[in-house]
Amino acid sequence: HRLIYICAVTWTVLVAIFCSNAALHLLLPHGHAWRNSHFAIVGDAIFDVLAKGLYVGVVVKLHKMVFDSDARVQRQFQELQELMKVLWTSTTDVIVISVQGRDRTSSIFSPSFQSCLLEVEDPSHVNKQCV
Repeated sequence: HRLIYICAVTWTVLVAIFCSNAALHLLLPHGHAWRNSHFAIVGDAIFDVLAKGLYVGVVVKLHKMVFDSDARVQRQFQELQELMKVLWTSTTDVIVISVQGRDRTSSIFSPSFQSCLLEVEDPSHVNKQCV
């Protein structure tokens, strides 16, 4: 979005410079120093160089952001975390993950395990996946 914003502002200013140069050329008397067309060309060229410098700065920043290996790994890890979170909460199968530590074992059960426990308390709602 930043590149689009910079382009819009830059082209708006460029049009304003062009219009002001045209107005100065029409309003100033012949022989006036500011009526010389060289000033308009130089002004447009200077602004064009500044605008291209802004464009290059944004493009380089985006390039570094997209192709930075650490940032790319971090984005992929976040995407994987989001995917696993969706799978973990939406699965109907019971999933148990156990991790053995030095002196104990820890386990975590998927949210679907709770629905199986409720069915044990009320056998009329038996789910075949819990049996």
